[in-house]
Amino acid sequence: MTRNGMLIRSVDTVNNGDIIILRIDDDKFLEPNKDLNIRTAYEDENIIVFDKPSGIPVHPSLKHHNDTLGNYFAYLFPELTFRPIHRLDNYTSGLCIVAKDSHSANVLQGNFSKIYYAVVHGITEESGTVNAPIARAENSIILVVCVRTVRKPSRITGD
Repeated sequence: MTRNGMLIRSVDTVNNGDIIILRIDDDKFLEPNKDLNIRTAYEDENIIVFDKPSGIPVHPSLKHHNDTLGNYFAYLFPELTFRPIHRLDNYTSGLCIVAKDSHSANVLQGNFSKIYYAVVHGITEESGTVNAPIARAENSIILVVCVRTVRKPSRITGD
């Protein structure tokens, strides 16, 4: 943002007759990847909601440069900056909201909630509900754990 050609902050005073120029650039581009072919669940002029499959990260990282949701977004919208409203872990599938502009990203931030469902493989001896917040595991930037259990599981009974 400039006032009469000089950089200013949004809190600086402007005067009658000042020429204010606000430049909004989408200059954070990712390498496009058309081969991922991730299903779109919803789209309008402000957002796109992807049905992210398991095994595809949301953001590029040290080990994932060109195989992410961001790279597929860059293929679909080469002129836009990738602005995911939230993220899902690499091995978590589900809906992932991406804003197409900074205003939509700001409006949506914190105005939705996620519900996780887990799939258990094998035979379990107990059943119940885990209704607990999750957090990063100690000394890990990847693993998440339940912080506390709200309702204790009970033994399976019946057939």
